[in-house]
Amino acid sequence: MVNNKSGISAIVATVLIILITVAAVTIIWAAIIPMIQDNLASTEQFDVRLNIETASGYTVWDAENNLASVQVRRGADDVNVSQAQIIFVSNGKSDTFYETAPNPNQAKTYYYRLSEKPEEVKVAPITYSEREKKVGEIISKGVLSKGKIDSAGKSIKESDGRTEDLECKDWDSETGSYSYWAIGIASRSGNYYCDGKGDYGECGIDNNCPSAPECFEENCNNLVCENVPSPIDTSCSAGFCDGNGNCGECNYVSDCADINCKSKSCESNECVYQNSFPCTVFFEDFELGQIWEHNVADIGGVYCGEKLDSWAIFSSSSGGSINFGSNWAGVPGQLNRECESSYIKSPLINLIDATTTTLTFNSWTNDEGGCPSFDTEYIEVSNDGGDTWTTISGCPEDLLHNSYDTTLRTFTYNLNDYTGQEIKIRFRYDTWDDCCGLEEGWYIDDVDVTILS
Repeated sequence: MVNNKSGISAIVATVLIILITVAAVTIIWAAIIPMIQDNLASTEQFDVRLNIETASGYTVWDAENNLASVQVRRGADDVNVSQAQIIFVSNGKSDTFYETAPNPNQAKTYYYRLSEKPEEVKVAPITYSEREKKVGEIISKGVLSKGKIDSAGKSIKESDGRTEDLECKDWDSETGSYSYWAIGIASRSGNYYCDGKGDYGECGIDNNCPSAPECFEENCNNLVCENVPSPIDTSCSAGFCDGNGNCGECNYVSDCADINCKSKSCESNECVYQNSFPCTVFFEDFELGQIWEHNVADIGGVYCGEKLDSWAIFSSSSGGSINFGSNWAGVPGQLNRECESSYIKSPLINLIDATTTTLTFNSWTNDEGGCPSFDTEYIEVSNDGGDTWTTISGCPEDLLHNSYDTTLRTFTYNLNDYTGQEIKIRFRYDTWDDCCGLEEGWYIDDVDVTILS
């Protein structure tokens, strides 16, 4: 009887031990699982196509420099993958790096400096959802082939995760941070320019870019050189830039030069001129107080021992019977000593675009008249610069030569014979002798040459 009780007690004790063990394991497991969930990212399966490209020559181990490169290509997917987990395995150890994942249908190459040759490299996708980091399953593996890596211009991560940029920044081991090279200076390799923030490209500032064509300006945009049109009205070889990269004579009518007898317009950045008549091509009112070129004449003065040239500018304060109200040019009479044989001649006058032209001027005379033997007023034209002269008004007498007229008159003469030429006009006064100079002479004003058509 006693022996039976002992057997039952042993069985009960064993069952109790088992129950206690199961309860303890359950309690411990219940406590550990939340800790694991809180401290480890979950591993999930995503429909993401990340592949390590081993055949393209970009997944390489450079034993001489302890550099590794890995190219990851992503296929077409619509998963919001933010990072790629790159894992190198060597001698039972692993170095893990987190990189920005390639976009769908694109590839990225990453560079690392490792302490020893990796036996294998793996890649897994990482997403973030509601602030939770989710690491997907490893979906691609590969072995690095032997090769040489050109490190110039590459961002290389050390095994501790620090990025070493060989171009535009230096690592300061004392501060544990980078110092960036100044903006616009050449990078370490000399192949790039720094942006002042540790990055580099074709340019850091506008001046790093090649000279732009005319009417464009160099511009550094996101480390890339581009030419942008110069502002409108920037000077260029033909005149002005139009703001769209074109150089022309004008942007506005005011940019075009004023040409006598021409209307102007600006069309397609070019100045366009058209004839505009009637048009005054020459006018002289002597208000500046300057007389034209004058001298004794090479003809006339037959009965004079010495010819006189008395042409001058006169005004209302000069006295006499004539008053034009302002300045005028004239040759006064010389009391008992005439012998006036002289002229004034105009500057060169251009009639190249003319078909119908007139000469108009105001005149006043007070002399003994009697041309061609006595006081005579001549209007002459030269088309060879003044070497020879043709008289268009002389004798017989008309109102221009009317003695003792003392009336201010306006005279008009036709210059159509000189169409398409350059001419000079000469006013010549000849008294022929030295007798009877009691008159006031000849005066002219407001000389006008107008092209009518």
